[in-house]
Amino acid sequence: MGNITINMGTMNGNIIQTDCAGNCGSGKEPENSKERCSQDKELQKYEFDIAVSYSSAEKKFVSRVVKILKKEGLRVFFAPDCEEEFMARNMISEFYGIYRYRSMFVAAFVSKSYVEGDITMNEASAAIIRENDEKRNCLIPIYMDDAKLPKLDPDINYIPVNGKNGSLTEIETADKIIRIVKGYVRGREK
Repeated sequence: MGNITINMGTMNGNIIQTDCAGNCGSGKEPENSKERCSQDKELQKYEFDIAVSYSSAEKKFVSRVVKILKKEGLRVFFAPDCEEEFMARNMISEFYGIYRYRSMFVAAFVSKSYVEGDITMNEASAAIIRENDEKRNCLIPIYMDDAKLPKLDPDINYIPVNGKNGSLTEIETADKIIRIVKGYVRGREK
């Protein structure tokens, strides 16, 4: 084992040197390529795998989906979990940063009350702007009823929770979100 002296203290353990600056991945050595490092850094730039946007009318359903996502190991931004953190702060500005920059994906649980809400539409708009900037799908529209996001291309695929073909459960909805996020991560790792 090697020892490193840092600020008058000693750290015991193995040191892994990578071929790029910073931490690549989860503390593991990269697989022989600088491209691998840049892909890991791309994924690490996000604080959250998914940020959840919803109207309060859908909170019960969404809360159950969030619980499943977290059990599957996803890093989820769910506003009720962070109420104290954002106390006495500009919520619109804070949430804009989360939905625009700090999350890999945004799951928008769209309903009639969602499209009527200023805050929820700001959250969706931040994700749509990001889609245009990053040239990738960042927004996962989840339609709770027949309401649609007015600023979204109608040809974009979405997850229909309630529709003519039946209803999805919270588990089925979470499973679809998980497959999208993990599929993207796997694609970036190749």
